[in-house]
Amino acid sequence: MKFDRRTLLTFATVVPMLVAVAACGLRDLPAPDVVARIDSLELPNAEFEAYLRSNSVALEAGLSSKVLSGLFDQYIDEVLLARLAVDGGYLVAEETEEQAVDRMITAAMPENVSGTDIDEYYAQHESDYAEEEQVLLRQILVEDRELAEAALEAVKSGMSFDEAARKYSQGPGAELGGLQGVLGRGDLPPAFAEVIFSLGVGEVSEIVAADYGFHLFQVIERRSAAAADVSEVRQSIAARLRQRMRARIIARLVEDARRSYNVEVYARNLPFNYEGLYE
Repeated sequence: MKFDRRTLLTFATVVPMLVAVAACGLRDLPAPDVVARIDSLELPNAEFEAYLRSNSVALEAGLSSKVLSGLFDQYIDEVLLARLAVDGGYLVAEETEEQAVDRMITAAMPENVSGTDIDEYYAQHESDYAEEEQVLLRQILVEDRELAEAALEAVKSGMSFDEAARKYSQGPGAELGGLQGVLGRGDLPPAFAEVIFSLGVGEVSEIVAADYGFHLFQVIERRSAAAADVSEVRQSIAARLRQRMRARIIARLVEDARRSYNVEVYARNLPFNYEGLYE
């Protein structure tokens, strides 16, 4: 095949350009161990695996690609936050990037939670701070039904419950007349709670069988359910609201970082099928 001069000149111009483009493309390809790049910062797979280990996660644990993709996105987000904190001037000498991130988040937090916010939260969640109904309880616990029947008969014949507990009970608190303290429904097995909270003050239950013995109960005092005063829970509400604020601020900073930096994930270098946010 013959080429005219124009064709030869075209080859002479185009071929070197194609070679240069190919060489440039090869230079841009990441190393096999690089799983992502944030601007010019390359992230090797070893760092991602170290992140997993720091969070008590092992790749060999059989986690699904979806779960691993979510963990990888969290890893990228944390690296982005670190970049944002360092570039924002929050890194102090001899401190870690994690400390810089915490300083950045703290700087974005309000100094205090307002009293209005606390009052509004309490009004919306008052039932969460209610104390449940409680009873002051005595118990007689014995190993066999015959002894339980003897104790019950003694009480019905006029012996006080606390005296009968000292005489018959083999359970904890026997020397204190079977005193068990103040208990709510949540402190008791459901079957016991149903019996105990049906008793009136001073009333003695029938024999209640359990796997570990036979019980008699007496309610000494009942305490009605009551909501805690807001003044008693202000600090815990303020702490909860600050946690919520911190979570919102972190989410906003992550979004800022995603807009500020270019993230490229090299899914082919990951040891699972990546299906995350940076795909």
